[in-house]
Amino acid sequence: MIKLFRKTLQVEKHEGTFVEDRLRTRGSQKKTVIALLSGVAIIGWIYVFFFSDIFVVQQFEIEGTKALGRGEVVDAANTAIQKMRIWPFKSGNIFLIKENDLSRTLTDKLFAQSVVVDKKLPNILRLKIEERQSSLVILKEGKFWQIDRNGVIMREITDGAEKASIQDQMDHPVADRSSTLPILEISNDVDPSVGNTYVSDYRVSLWLDAFKSLQDLGFGYRNASVEYATSTKLILNMFEPYNVYIDIMEPIEPQIQGVYDFLKLKKDVQIHEYIDARIPGKIYYQ
Repeated sequence: MIKLFRKTLQVEKHEGTFVEDRLRTRGSQKKTVIALLSGVAIIGWIYVFFFSDIFVVQQFEIEGTKALGRGEVVDAANTAIQKMRIWPFKSGNIFLIKENDLSRTLTDKLFAQSVVVDKKLPNILRLKIEERQSSLVILKEGKFWQIDRNGVIMREITDGAEKASIQDQMDHPVADRSSTLPILEISNDVDPSVGNTYVSDYRVSLWLDAFKSLQDLGFGYRNASVEYATSTKLILNMFEPYNVYIDIMEPIEPQIQGVYDFLKLKKDVQIHEYIDARIPGKIYYQ
């Protein structure tokens, strides 16, 4: 009887041991499955975040531009983003774009006052641009350049639509030019270069004051030019077949009034080339 009881205890003990082993095995299997699923999930999310197109920049929201063209900004941003690529991840991945680095690059590339970069998930990049204070457009040998009030060349205008708009402004000038940048053609002198000081801020002020005075006086002309960037003689190409010369170092109003008085007095005079109003109280013509 005692032997039978011991045998029964041994059997129960063995069966309990097997149960514990099975539970440990099942627990281990569950952990393995969970680990595998977690690994698959992690790999999947890594693929989604860094290798798929979901988080690759697809759209730019651009604020604050007036003179800069959208195409110019987008091209500069895309070029900068391409250079920021981290292999083997997708180029343009929004998580790998460093806002501060991109901001500095675009500020320099666009010659802007500042560029603030912000991310909008999943694939939108916001660019808030503060442009340098623009002043006028310089035409030099068929190329258009924008210059700021300090005399620094901001950029070459290469966008086709923007160039066409400026050319149309020259070909079909309107009486009210207050909402457009003045255009000044420079016949000679060195070619402008982006970021370089082309003329002094004082020279730019003289140009702008002259254009404003002409606008305020309602004086109609086709376009304006100087022979050199440092020339004081401003050449106004008229709708008539001659030019008018004025001196930007002198008050504009009396010079223009002199032209008006001369044209009233000399109605029958044939003017073939120019009217020179630069000397106070005198008018020369040819």
